[in-house]
Amino acid sequence: MNHYGLMAQEHWSRHAPSRYATLENPEEFFTELGESAASQIEEMSASLEQTLPKDLPYLEQVAQLQAIRKQAEDSVLSELVYSVTAEPSGLAEEFETMLGELPSATMIEHELQSIQEDATEEAEREGFSEPILSDEQEARRDRLQKMLPLVTLDREPAEMDETELTNRILALREFWSPAQ
Repeated sequence: MNHYGLMAQEHWSRHAPSRYATLENPEEFFTELGESAASQIEEMSASLEQTLPKDLPYLEQVAQLQAIRKQAEDSVLSELVYSVTAEPSGLAEEFETMLGELPSATMIEHELQSIQEDATEEAEREGFSEPILSDEQEARRDRLQKMLPLVTLDREPAEMDETELTNRILALREFWSPAQ
């Protein structure tokens, strides 16, 4: 197996372990994939090399040939070697489980609005010009405001890096009690 096959095998085993496990003959699969990658890189490099001017000084020609080789490798590797879709990590699954058992961002926003409306109505009944939160309402509001950014997502958990997932999971543990 060539180094492209080894790169692919390492990538698959790390980022798509269940797909890797389904391969009947990983050695053969990655040997063929590596050979295919090498062949495509050679073809692409040869094609791009033909576009080089013939009168380049030697050092510039060497630099251009290296750049062409790198460009061909990058293109083929992203297409063949690194094209397998990464599977969600255990952290992503844990985070998704937590999100499924905690209130959604929309529910939290609705609850915050409800707390404010209740405080406003109470203030009007009591003749105050400003809403006054009870200790219980204030504690609930503070808890919800702290939780809101942790459950608000700008991308899927599977797309988050391990550091972000770990930080969110640790912060959410304060609010989450696993279902028994």
